[in-house]
Amino acid sequence: MSTGTTSAPTLRLAQPGDVETLNRMIRESARALSVGFYTPAQTEAAIRWVFGVDSVLVNDGTYFIAEWNGDIAGCGGWSRRRTLYGGDQRPVGGDDFLDPATDAAKVRAFFVAPAFARRGVGTILLESCADAAWHAGFRALELMATLPGVPLYAARGFTPVEDVHDTLPDGTILPFVRMRRALAEAPRGRWRAAERLDAASIARLHATSWGTAYRGLLPDDFLDTLDVGARTSRWEEVIAGDEMRVLVREVTGAGLVAFCAVGASRDDDAVAGVWEIHNLHADPGVRGRGYGGELFDEAMRLASRAGATQLTLWVAEENAAARDFYARRGMAPDGARQLHVLAPGAELREVRYRMPVVARSDATP
Repeated sequence: MSTGTTSAPTLRLAQPGDVETLNRMIRESARALSVGFYTPAQTEAAIRWVFGVDSVLVNDGTYFIAEWNGDIAGCGGWSRRRTLYGGDQRPVGGDDFLDPATDAAKVRAFFVAPAFARRGVGTILLESCADAAWHAGFRALELMATLPGVPLYAARGFTPVEDVHDTLPDGTILPFVRMRRALAEAPRGRWRAAERLDAASIARLHATSWGTAYRGLLPDDFLDTLDVGARTSRWEEVIAGDEMRVLVREVTGAGLVAFCAVGASRDDDAVAGVWEIHNLHADPGVRGRGYGGELFDEAMRLASRAGATQLTLWVAEENAAARDFYARRGMAPDGARQLHVLAPGAELREVRYRMPVVARSDATP
């Protein structure tokens, strides 16, 4: 098996056809990584009765595979359902759905291939599950930790709730630790530089965002006939060019939820050192969850590293929600105004916002 040369794994959703391969990797992981925590007899009993893929998670689209240069490095998922642990052979708990307002999402079936142990695979999977659960409205996570997994979960903010001893059908007693973690704020998620293949998703989100943000400010027939194909071509050009940096925010299993384009200002009165946020949009269904603010911060970091001293953007004068969003981040109108003519009969009065570029901790990919 090749361990590859990339610095981190990539994640994808598990598919039904992956289950047999994953179960084979899970058996290898359990036998190699349980040494010193469980006896060989306990490990074999756990493989028979507990350790394995729960296909419900696969069908729900909440079970992820970490791949490293084509090799399966690990797997793990989260669930909206009450089942706390166990694979297809013996799930423990009910199959009914949880209430995000009162219940904790379940973290399930985490396993790392022995060749990739202690390389951050479990952490990446875990934080992606936390991000996806937050996106679904949950504000806490719960899991049943195997003894080898306790150190990882403790390092990622989980605290023990109780020690559990599960008596398996063959009489073997298997110790676990039930653990819990609050999601007090949005986990740092999977934002990255956009690639050309993202252009269609960006174009669709762009059109959807406009259809909501500018409803009542622009004619309905204009908003309802936005050309996503033309926007896709334009975003392909922008991503391939060097005038802007485009960032996208993903949630594993949910896709692209926000994007931002930032670069040197295109205004006629711009001087050296002035950068502009050209676009910043979030899916209307997830506004208020911190994705726009996260990308705004990344745009600020990019501007800072490029030596910019000022950051500007144009916003529709009547878009009170957007103006409030930028004001909360320290921006203010600088007195400039313009009429943005999008099409005959489709115009927006815009005001320019500005703020000094503030150096922030570097976290840009």
